Amino acid sequence: MVLLSSFELSNLQDLGYAPGNVKQPDACFAPRHLPRPGRGNHLLSRPGKLSGYPTFVFEVAVSNEDRERLLTDAEDKYFAASTDVNVWCGVKVKRTAAGTFFWAGWGRRKEIGYGLFLMEQTEDENNLATYFSTDNALQGEFQIPSTLIFKPLPVPPNVPAHFGLLFEDLRDAILVGASFDV
Repeated sequence: MVLLSSFELSNLQDLGYAPGNVKQPDACFAPRHLPRPGRGNHLLSRPGKLSGYPTFVFEVAVSNEDRERLLTDAEDKYFAASTDVNVWCGVKVKRTAAGTFFWAGWGRRKEIGYGLFLMEQTEDENNLATYFSTDNALQGEFQIPSTLIFKPLPVPPNVPAHFGLLFEDLRDAILVGASFDV
């Protein structure tokens, strides 16, 4: 995939969002040619590190966090004023006696410089947040603008305008992950 070839999978290290407080995403990405933070580029350094923040973080919750906690963590931690994360994607997996279900959403940093602006989420026919069953194939996708993912760099010419995250791909990943459970 062209978009992902323009990225580096960052080491899954703690991302400081406040003095003495860290959060570790399940996956994070940064553009391959993102410069190191410095006075001339207004990028922020991670506390105690010489490197900057990833531009895109991915968080999955299965048992320890509910949907509201995912959203609160994005709001208060990944999009804190002291970080440079541009895009967050969260998935909540819920297992019940009736089956396995998931909610997913993605958001960006608010224009004021901190906080989550939830752009899209899994929704029902009434446009209300919903959990999808993993029992059936799914249609639909999130469209994440490449400009947000690559910010502050320009989008490379070979990269599409949007990164499409298919609901069916999320469902498949959840099913594969569930197959490892004992």
